[in-house]
Amino acid sequence: MGERKTFPVPAVARTISGRRKEAARDWMAPDAGPREVQLRFVTELSFDEYRKQRGWEAATSSRCPLCEAGSCHFHRLGTYMRKVPAVAWVARYYCPESHTTFGLLPDFYASRMPGTLDMIEEAATKAESAPSVEMVADALRPADAPDAVTLGAAPRSSGSGCGCSSRARSSRRSRG
Repeated sequence: MGERKTFPVPAVARTISGRRKEAARDWMAPDAGPREVQLRFVTELSFDEYRKQRGWEAATSSRCPLCEAGSCHFHRLGTYMRKVPAVAWVARYYCPESHTTFGLLPDFYASRMPGTLDMIEEAATKAESAPSVEMVADALRPADAPDAVTLGAAPRSSGSGCGCSSRARSSRRSRG
């Protein structure tokens, strides 16, 4: 018998009621680029100075790092909040052509992690010299801290502590 031929699926998959229906697309176009990018905002300010002086208002970027100069509609989008070690804001820019937001992250912040670089360095130094992970965790996040979640508090915050919904717990009770 002859060799079987295959044909590529056309961009327009079929016609329904006289209208054309496009084939499903991937959620992110291959040329769209990354969605969120952290850029370094060079500053000599400490975290406290940045907060007091509202450093996010002085953070600027003159051009999109993905596009050629002047070839896109790069603009300031606003700010987003960082909560640790205390509430502060980070300037955000947007390139509509690449569908990408850019956070201008000050030098003292850790990228994609809560807290400052100094906080992370302190934790790493303590972890290197601690006899156990539990001891360093207790030193860095004491159980009596206002935002601590302890083993005793965890079951109260989630209901039964088993990690399941109240409907699942009630159905287990009725069966057994």
